[in-house]
Amino acid sequence: MARKKLIKKEHVGAKNTARFILTVFLIVILSYMFYGTWVHKYNVILRFPYLGRGNVFLAIIYGILLYVFLLTLGADRLGNFKISTIIFSCGLATIFTNTITYVAIIVPAIARGFVNPDDMVYLTLWQFGVVFIWGIVSKFIYKKLFPPCDALLIYGSYAPDRLLAKFGEREDVCDIVKTVNYQTTSENDIIDMISKYDAIVIGDIPAEKRNDFLKVCYASYKQTYLVPKISDIIVMFSEQTYLFDSPLFFVRNSNLTPDVQILKRLFDILLSIVGLIIFSPLIIIFSILIKLEDGGKIFFIQERVKEGDDTFNIIKFRSMKETKDDEVLPATKDDDRITKVGRFIRNWRIDEIPQLINVLKGDMSIVGPRPERKEHVEIYSRDIPEFKYRLRVKAGLTGLAQVYGKYNTTAYDKLKLDLIYIQNFSLVLDLKIILRTIQILFKKESAEGFTEEDSKRINEQA
Repeated sequence: MARKKLIKKEHVGAKNTARFILTVFLIVILSYMFYGTWVHKYNVILRFPYLGRGNVFLAIIYGILLYVFLLTLGADRLGNFKISTIIFSCGLATIFTNTITYVAIIVPAIARGFVNPDDMVYLTLWQFGVVFIWGIVSKFIYKKLFPPCDALLIYGSYAPDRLLAKFGEREDVCDIVKTVNYQTTSENDIIDMISKYDAIVIGDIPAEKRNDFLKVCYASYKQTYLVPKISDIIVMFSEQTYLFDSPLFFVRNSNLTPDVQILKRLFDILLSIVGLIIFSPLIIIFSILIKLEDGGKIFFIQERVKEGDDTFNIIKFRSMKETKDDEVLPATKDDDRITKVGRFIRNWRIDEIPQLINVLKGDMSIVGPRPERKEHVEIYSRDIPEFKYRLRVKAGLTGLAQVYGKYNTTAYDKLKLDLIYIQNFSLVLDLKIILRTIQILFKKESAEGFTEEDSKRINEQA
């Protein structure tokens, strides 16, 4: 029995070790490929070429930079993300690393004239091939070492269908083979079931019962997935403090400090100006296309709620046919109100670009909870009183709810993600979210609309 428990206890450590080894293996290969390109294509054009150790040192710096981007984009999380996401993240990390490295190469080489980027482009393409092969092989190895575990789902008053559907998309992680309602099954029977499964999923059930099952899982070394409550998220990022011989969690429950607000505002101004300059060609092109398609307005302007429950007018490219002011149904998956240009700009999030003007004006931030319509805030707040907690900070162009959620993610789940951001804010986290936002541009499912039933329900409640 002791040996069996020890194996389960070491299981997570073994996964982390496997992930680290596979990631380092990829970094070594990509760094060696860069080393070859650097030595034979770029080092030779320098006025004072690097010698042997200098070249190796540069390759090590390249590997470290690549590792930082891999960590930031979550490309090292085999088993946590889909393999397609892992491969894409690795490719994106490679692009960022090669771009920064290329710019750094130009400075010492400028005395010899223009540095042709072709060799770096070819290197990147070859590295993409290596990343793809590495992803397929790594998935095979990881799945052989750690096959999906059988899981038990414990639920209560809320039907588990939505949670089951989400886990159904990640059959590589665990397979929920049995569900049990704690209200209709005795506690002893559930405890007996827990002993028979490798992983336990505890749904949204009352805290007292949830804690009882959680302790059982902890005592028996069971991997446990827990659906958090709002209070869990508030405590999650609290500080441990020891005022006396009893440990305490200290929750500040305060907004961003003035110095942090100033830094975040400067960060927003800089990025919004740079963004508007970079995307100005797209703004001009799609303004013309939207106007040519149906002759209607170019921009969609609507009142939204921001920090402190105040309102402002959000500016987006119009992606739907112009309708009456009182028709406010949210977009559905195959909504015939979406124009041809609109469908394209929605899929690629181009309709969001004009919001950089809102950021520059100070109504929004680059990163933060997405601004909702006042009617929706009132609806959600009736069902979820904590929904207004997300108004503690400025609304954002992107955020955790946009990176990990979908357009049709439930308000309660979006609130949890927004609160995780608010409780854990830092400029480093903002940078991570911005980088990961680039990833979701290529995830079609993250732009899925509401079902017609959900869309009508929201409108009726408003």
